Amino acid sequence: MLEIRGLKYSYAKERVIQYPEFMVSNGEILRVNGPSGSGKSTLLQLLAGLITGYSGDIFFAGRAYSDYKKPLFKSGKLGYVAQTPLLLKNMPINFSFGLDNWKLKTSEDREWIAEMITIFKMEKELNKYPDELSLGQAMRAQIISVFANAHRLLLLDEPTASLDDDNVEGFMQLLKLYQSKFNPVVVMVSHDNRVRGYSNSIEL
Repeated sequence: MLEIRGLKYSYAKERVIQYPEFMVSNGEILRVNGPSGSGKSTLLQLLAGLITGYSGDIFFAGRAYSDYKKPLFKSGKLGYVAQTPLLLKNMPINFSFGLDNWKLKTSEDREWIAEMITIFKMEKELNKYPDELSLGQAMRAQIISVFANAHRLLLLDEPTASLDDDNVEGFMQLLKLYQSKFNPVVVMVSHDNRVRGYSNSIEL
């Protein structure tokens, strides 16, 4: 479970963002809405532990963030899909999926990764480097690399912005499958009206 209480963050002394209080249980998806500049991506960075200096409290799995010995993004508990795809620049994308060493993956892991590659139609791109991919391909590769592992908290920052309609449907399918497999807390920022079916939302 993720819970936010009295969370504030200041970019500068003259601008303070005060976030609404909310709670998200395992297996739930919270959609974060709001205009550009309202602090949506900043919220995800705060939840990931990528930025600090906030006031208020963030609780995950019954513990305050301040009680964790290291930031959540270093703990292995967090999956983060960024607006700008994050991939290993000097390696083919199959390394990001863990396909370079099948011995480290169970048969179930291998089947899951293969299913994602098929749904996203990435079979022909596995040996390509990130700079050889289109933006949409790079985003799909990032999603697969994050979804290849079990995470207790999944943060998604505009995951469908660079995807065409078919791949948005593929993403929705994968997210549903990921939920059923790993039961994570999911917080998703999205302006995309094609991403539908989530009544649990907050407005910034």
